[in-house]
Amino acid sequence: MPIFLSDIDLKQNQLLNAVIENSWSEPQNPQAGQLYFDTTKKCLKYYNNEEWIAIDFNDLDEKLESAVDESLGKKTGEFDTKVTNKATETLNSAKAYVNTEIAKLVDGASGEYDTFKEIEAFLKANANALSQAGQTLRKEVFEIGDGVKSDYTITHTLNTQDVVVEVYTVNAPYEKVLVDVEHTSANTIKISTAAAIRSDEKLKVVVVG
Repeated sequence: MPIFLSDIDLKQNQLLNAVIENSWSEPQNPQAGQLYFDTTKKCLKYYNNEEWIAIDFNDLDEKLESAVDESLGKKTGEFDTKVTNKATETLNSAKAYVNTEIAKLVDGASGEYDTFKEIEAFLKANANALSQAGQTLRKEVFEIGDGVKSDYTITHTLNTQDVVVEVYTVNAPYEKVLVDVEHTSANTIKISTAAAIRSDEKLKVVVVG
């Protein structure tokens, strides 16, 4: 299971099929805004920086319905119609955008490669050459974590900023760790975490390019 040592920015994308932490006891050292599902009392709780508060969804539903009716000043049926129309408009815009981008892709190629069938034929005919090209990739491995620093500048010899960086724990179960990575130059990258990496929880940094 990946370990997150920095904030995650989903860029307004959806978090699908997620489950809040389930626990029979309150999490230790909570932060303001933290959530968990109390499996004993069968309710969702949040931490307000002083205590854990149970969320009453029945009360929330009533307040939400009242707020929607008041702010929109419309009947529920009219509101549903507006939402449906907006969703249809957004879908049509998305379809138009995709069609435009596909047209650019096709029209921007020469006559020999302006269809996906021709591109497929090219890839098949040059499969060996492309495979050999992929074998020129090199890998360098580093370890970080001294219990003091949260920023590390790593120097490699791959001579390109177009590198792939993977970070995972040195010790079992070798979990993938998500950190902030900056490609600072052709031979350096910067690894940053929200807190210092403990010396007994070192991380391995793999740079491929």
